[in-house]
Amino acid sequence: MAKYGLMNSGQIAAVIALTALESVEYVYKHNVSPGRPGQGTSNMQMFSFNLQYAKSIPELKDALAGISGINEQNPDSTPDDAKKAVLALVQDDKYNFGSGPWYLSTMPQCDAAKKLLETSPDAGWAKYMTDCVGVDAGDAKRNEYWARAKKAFGLS
Repeated sequence: MAKYGLMNSGQIAAVIALTALESVEYVYKHNVSPGRPGQGTSNMQMFSFNLQYAKSIPELKDALAGISGINEQNPDSTPDDAKKAVLALVQDDKYNFGSGPWYLSTMPQCDAAKKLLETSPDAGWAKYMTDCVGVDAGDAKRNEYWARAKKAFGLS
């Protein structure tokens, strides 16, 4: 969390709640259902984000350059084997658990949610889900994870 500038309890709790849900409590590092090639990490990011994430890690530069077929202009048209190879680079636990903090810290659509999580965690969580992740903030399962994370961090 600190590597990506997340030092506030609301921000940390939000990332943990999301990644715990998305990875089925850190069991999976890739999308199982419906099984989208290249989607994964504890944050269960789509391939285009995993490509950006891999590019942000200097240690992966050479390995990433060795993967042929990556279409940076239209990542969705990248062949499945290349998508899987990129995902494999960021699945190592050294990087896997950094995907959630990286996403919240670097995606422009997350800026308002990141800030709001500092001062108003519940409102920040809702904004994180809708504006940043693009899901329904009223989803009961997501909110169960949020409630547990808030309790663990003394936010409720």
